[in-house]
Amino acid sequence: LPKPRLPRFDLLSKIIIDALVIAIVAFAVSLSLAKIFAKKHKYRIDANQELIALGSANVFASLFSCYPSSASLSRSSVQEKTGGRTQVAGLVSSAFMLVFLLFLGPLLYHLPKISPDIGSEK
Repeated sequence: LPKPRLPRFDLLSKIIIDALVIAIVAFAVSLSLAKIFAKKHKYRIDANQELIALGSANVFASLFSCYPSSASLSRSSVQEKTGGRTQVAGLVSSAFMLVFLLFLGPLLYHLPKISPDIGSEK
């Protein structure tokens, strides 16, 4: 895993518009998904709390050069169908992914890779 470091602020002027668009779309997707599950399970959500949580997660992730995070309809649906009701279910699945990436991932290193020029017409 990469060591935490501050992002490159010299690129900010080049990516600020794209970053704002991604942030707005990610928040809209997350909030709409939260509203779907809130209606289904009869609980209330606070849009401000969702924004703070998503923003905090993305600021922390930026220290590790991660992609922006957002909600995932497929992953959330699978988690809900398997009985996951709290954030603990997400932590458990994330822990499994981390173990796989750190310990079992290197075993997949020697699998063949598709060459980018295969299938392209010359």
